Amino acid sequence: MSPATRTAVATGAGRQPSRPQRIRAEVGATEPSPPQGSPTQRLSRAPLPTVLLHWLLVLALAVSLATGLRIAADAPDALVSAALAPVLPQGAALLWHLISGALVLAAMLAYALYQVRSGLGRRLLRLPRMGAAGDRAARLRRLDLVLYWLAFGLLLLAAGTGALQYLGAAPPGGRRLLEALHRMAAWGLLGYAAAHVGLQLAGGGVRRLLAILLPRPAHLRIGAWAAAVSLGLIVAAVVADRVLVRDLTLPRAVELPVLDGRVDDRAWAQAPALRIALANGANLPGGESILTLRGVHDGERVYLLCEWTDPTRSTAHVPLLKTAQGWRILQTAYRSADENRWYEDKLALMLAPPGRPLAALTSVHLGAQPLRGEPEAPGGRGLHYTTDGGILDVWHWKSVRNDAEHQADDNFFGPPLPAPAQTPRTRDPDSGAWLPRYTGGYRKDPPGTFSGYEMNWEFFSEGRTQPLRLPKDPRDLALPEAAGGAPPAPPATAPEPAWIEFNDTRPYADGPDTLPVGTLLPSVLPTGRLTGDRGDIAARGHWADGRWSLELSRRLDTGSSRDVAITDGTLLWVAVFDHTQTRHAYHLRPVRLRLR
Repeated sequence: MSPATRTAVATGAGRQPSRPQRIRAEVGATEPSPPQGSPTQRLSRAPLPTVLLHWLLVLALAVSLATGLRIAADAPDALVSAALAPVLPQGAALLWHLISGALVLAAMLAYALYQVRSGLGRRLLRLPRMGAAGDRAARLRRLDLVLYWLAFGLLLLAAGTGALQYLGAAPPGGRRLLEALHRMAAWGLLGYAAAHVGLQLAGGGVRRLLAILLPRPAHLRIGAWAAAVSLGLIVAAVVADRVLVRDLTLPRAVELPVLDGRVDDRAWAQAPALRIALANGANLPGGESILTLRGVHDGERVYLLCEWTDPTRSTAHVPLLKTAQGWRILQTAYRSADENRWYEDKLALMLAPPGRPLAALTSVHLGAQPLRGEPEAPGGRGLHYTTDGGILDVWHWKSVRNDAEHQADDNFFGPPLPAPAQTPRTRDPDSGAWLPRYTGGYRKDPPGTFSGYEMNWEFFSEGRTQPLRLPKDPRDLALPEAAGGAPPAPPATAPEPAWIEFNDTRPYADGPDTLPVGTLLPSVLPTGRLTGDRGDIAARGHWADGRWSLELSRRLDTGSSRDVAITDGTLLWVAVFDHTQTRHAYHLRPVRLRLR
């Protein structure tokens, strides 16, 4: 061996560097950087898989945070998110929040697999060595590494709490805690993004940021493998979510239930029950209610029983109050479709054909104007409509307006309607308002001009108004014990009656108004049964001991293009309203009906 050769061997020249040495050379994680702007400083370039996964995570996280803020802005007590609402995305925010959350998980998983398989992850397990005293670059890299692990924990927290909320798996009373943790993780990730960019700039200037913009071809096969494994696991989770939809078996019953709102029928005792956790409802304790669902059929009609927790029976549906200055409507936000005090209890049930498990997410479009070029949503909260031309069947039971006739209102979500024409005003049979209210794709089954009741005022006003009719017998009213004009008790304890039969009233102008100050006058005047498509659902409710029980029945197949036929595999969602106009408690995953 020549002297030159012996020298080369002794110094390591001519040998291939070890794998850890190659990794350190590639990422420069442990060596001090030359001073910023130094002629010897080289522009580092990250491997292509690192760049792609980084920007996929950034994009998915940005969409997730933006849609999450849009969802949060709908809360009545929202502050920061409500202030940001004008610049937040509008539309199917719930759907895109779910999709972007799944992409965040996929990117996280792929990045972790890629780091471990490539060996690059070793730099994340050790702190960079400190160079000379006061090595500012090393200190900044140490801090960035600590924040990296904090961000990873926040991502896991956001993903876990979001998944539990989507699955409806929160323990009783624990939904608010999950929401708080999910919100904390979201704000933490926003803070991390700002801190991460700031540290990169402080540690290396713009040149350091360019490392994630100028990729170099390295670890391509490992990156492709990590992406494929991650994508496969996410697809498997989506398939499992579809397959593991909860089933409710509807057996064929010989003895059918009597629709009286009570649960003492033999058919219900023999029918399987399914428990559904509902969340985010106004006025309910913790926003939560537990609903138990049962069903039977006889080959021609379906019979459903819904039982849910509601501590109060609320019957004061925007009533009129006699004051010293005249009559006024008791309401807080009725015109904007966001009344949460003077309203009735309700239940809504939505049906979708088999194969549409995301219908609850795709039919909700949040924001003040989710349809560009169309009118704004009432109250700026959003609209219901479908985007695929399909129909979602909605059964809407109202404990005051419908229960007098033992029916539920048959409605549907369909494609968005064009804006109402600016023509001479016509009176809305449901709200009594003269100004047309744009509802997107939420419509009544025909005939839509007869609602089965009439609102008991000449026109809606937030000030003084005039009733349409007064009772023939004042004893039909809840008269005050003493005059004084003070508002009555809260709606949960407002006295009966909840409505007055039309035939028991007289026109307001046909006699003097001698009712004393403080009189509470119901606003609902039942005028007859719903007919046609709109009147094909029989329903009867009963409240006792903090629970509603509601029985509903309809033909399995009505033959109407605005109804969804109930077959084996039909999907169902339920929402309950505790004296609120629109802020109902709900669940996101469907129930699949199985006819036996």
